[in-house]
Amino acid sequence: MTEPEILSRVQRVFVDLFDDPGIVLDRDTTAADVDGWDSLATVELMIELEDEFGVRFATGEMTQMENVGELLDRIARRLGSGGTEPGA
Repeated sequence: MTEPEILSRVQRVFVDLFDDPGIVLDRDTTAADVDGWDSLATVELMIELEDEFGVRFATGEMTQMENVGELLDRIARRLGSGGTEPGA
């Protein structure tokens, strides 16, 4: 799966979770850029992304990511390894 394909699916998850069709993500997007993206939303986001991509994140891993680009990279690595890569 290409990065633009992953980003498109991640963006759909964000739009649904935050109920905001105007969300536009790029690699530099951070939690500060998305209204309502707090620690609780991070947990919900992790669950939704795990379901969307069939991958698993280590506990606390999402809070270590500084931007959407890091999230995309981790999803891509997991998809490339069959989705079983442990938390990095």
